[in-house]
Amino acid sequence: MVDKVHDTGGGPLQTSMPNKRNLSNLSISPKVADKKSKIFVTPNRFAALYSEDSSNTVFTTSTNSASASNEKPGLANQSIEQPTLDVQDVTPRAPPFYISNISNFSTFTNVLTKLTGHNAFTCKSTKSYLIVYPRGVHNYNTIMTHLKETDSRFHTFQ
Repeated sequence: MVDKVHDTGGGPLQTSMPNKRNLSNLSISPKVADKKSKIFVTPNRFAALYSEDSSNTVFTTSTNSASASNEKPGLANQSIEQPTLDVQDVTPRAPPFYISNISNFSTFTNVLTKLTGHNAFTCKSTKSYLIVYPRGVHNYNTIMTHLKETDSRFHTFQ
């Protein structure tokens, strides 16, 4: 935007900014004290996690006697207990079956349900395959034997 220059006679040139407004001497400009503080106080959101357990429990790990004799006295000399994790019996998921050329979906799923029981597998249909996801190794083996006995066209990842 171009500033306009006015000649006021013999004095210095004055430029006027059309977007700025001239304030009178009587107008009150905002003071620093009028501004609100940007600092605010909130309660500690981690207070629920705080435990007043004042016991100085130190965890221990199993160390051999040679390394234990070389340790310096003090906190480093205290034994450290390794927390144990509950290891669940983790069985790997059975791989899915990719079955092609299924002419009657409901008949096929009814046969599999009779062989394996309810909630033993889930199915997903794509353009070229019916994907059967067995739940558990036993259901996987049952479906595998049925597909081999009926000479179905399928593949799996095992």
